[in-house]
Amino acid sequence: MRQGIASGDRTVMYPMMHWVLFRFPQLQKRAYLARFLMNLDIPQEYMQDDTMQHTYSHYKEIQMQFKETHKKCDSLRSNQLAPTELKKEITQLEEERAQLVEKISTLKRRTNSADGFDELLEVTSALRKAQEDESKLVEREREQGAQLQHAERMYSEQKKRLDEVKSSQEADVTAEELLAKLKEEVQHHVHLVERKLPFDIQQKKEKLKQLQAQCTETPRTEAEVVEAEQQSKQMQQQIHEMQQEIEEAQRNGGDDKLAIYRTHAQGVAKKLAAKEEEIEAAQEQREKVLREVHEKEELVAQLSGPKYMKKEEFKKYAVQLREKTNAYKRMRAELAELRTETVVLNRTETILRSRDANLQDFIQKQEQKAGVEGFTETVKQLEQVSEQTATLNETKGKTLEEISKIVTDINQALKERKNKLAPQIKELRAVRQRYQELEQEYLEKKAVYENTAVGLETERIKLEQECSAHQEDCLREESRYHYLHCLLGIADAHYERVQQEMKFEKNEGRLLRDFRCYKDLYQEKLERQERLSKELRKQKKAITENEGGNLEQRQMFTDLRKLLNCKLQCLNTASLNASGNNNGMGSTKTFESVDFGGANVMTLDN
Repeated sequence: MRQGIASGDRTVMYPMMHWVLFRFPQLQKRAYLARFLMNLDIPQEYMQDDTMQHTYSHYKEIQMQFKETHKKCDSLRSNQLAPTELKKEITQLEEERAQLVEKISTLKRRTNSADGFDELLEVTSALRKAQEDESKLVEREREQGAQLQHAERMYSEQKKRLDEVKSSQEADVTAEELLAKLKEEVQHHVHLVERKLPFDIQQKKEKLKQLQAQCTETPRTEAEVVEAEQQSKQMQQQIHEMQQEIEEAQRNGGDDKLAIYRTHAQGVAKKLAAKEEEIEAAQEQREKVLREVHEKEELVAQLSGPKYMKKEEFKKYAVQLREKTNAYKRMRAELAELRTETVVLNRTETILRSRDANLQDFIQKQEQKAGVEGFTETVKQLEQVSEQTATLNETKGKTLEEISKIVTDINQALKERKNKLAPQIKELRAVRQRYQELEQEYLEKKAVYENTAVGLETERIKLEQECSAHQEDCLREESRYHYLHCLLGIADAHYERVQQEMKFEKNEGRLLRDFRCYKDLYQEKLERQERLSKELRKQKKAITENEGGNLEQRQMFTDLRKLLNCKLQCLNTASLNASGNNNGMGSTKTFESVDFGGANVMTLDN
């Protein structure tokens, strides 16, 4: 690849340029981010330094901040509106604000004189909050139900695939059955890619366009919505009436313009039925061929045993058999040459024996001279061994010829099978190529869909945040409204009291039987409090003046009580000692203090 880039090879440069230019915005973004998000590979021994570790952690924190800032910037760029649209939205919001302020003031004027309005407002606010919570719960239940259905569908698909894998592992699946399963999967994927996924993507695009249009449009009022619904109902009624009139006119005049389309639809339906019949016939033919292949395989299994060779094992066996056949032919040619040479040597030996009667003695002498005594006998033994080897080779040759004949027949059968399966394999390759293309297109569209979904999700979250903020503002304004309404009620009460006081001053009424107005009532209360405070001051003065004598008297009384208690203990002790001498007979005296009319009086009890 480097050489192709250096030399400017078209087969290398053109695909690379196509890939780069097709993804130019993404690659430009990645190149921009790579300068700031590149990970520094620092050796571990340098990370032991505290300064280095702190700097590296600070570097990572800055990278994370850059990521968050870049994401926000992208979202703002993608969601940015035009200035004209912003101006229109601002003016519309201002108009709505003015309408709301006017409406609130009108409602305040209406409800000021209404009795029990605060309780009714609290009840309606609680009802509205409960309805909002209920709608949120219903929406959450619907989303969780959709997620549950999706999870169950994914679980059933994965379980079905697991069962198929287990069944294929348990049973010996042939190549044709595996090919049939692959064809079914390819057809299923083709159906998904060509029909279902484009339809779903188109629906998502249309929904996205509708949402974008609704986001850009100005919100409609309730009156406009009601008017639009009425117009829609009127238009639908008119369309229904016009359709009935057209049908009546066609029936009366005998002019049916849809006859051409009906005949065309019937022709298309007939062609579709014919194609379906052809497909069924092809499937039946394929099943028939699969049954024949299965029968042949069973026959081969019966001939070769239960564990017959598979395709790859048979290929290896054919290669080994071919190598052995070539070696056999080569060795047979060498054997023929050796036999020819043996015949010549036997003839030479016969001629020499006829010339010399004592040839054996002569050979022995020559062998002794040469130091190879017993060579002739060894040669004879080798000849015998060679004859036995030749016999064995002939037997092997016959066996190899039979095996080669069987192999030839099997190769011929395999060629016929291959010729039969060649169109299907070719079709399978084309389908696989088409599947790869569709899969690539599907992945690209899936990536676009996921990006769009992420953008919509981000926009939804943003709208939810805005709605939450507006709801909080509304609740805050509602709380402020109640607070101001309470202050207004208090001010009205004060104002009403002032009006009553003015009437009482003018002798137009009386507050109470003993008091003419609030002024007299409050004056009486002030005088009473002043008298009470004077009495309390006098009591305080008396307590302060008598405090020393009272404390001295209390201390003397406490000391007297202690002295009497000591005398009492001594008396009790003496009486206990005397009771021991008088058989336990005696008396006990106790002091008790009793409260008589607020005075603490001490008494002595026997």
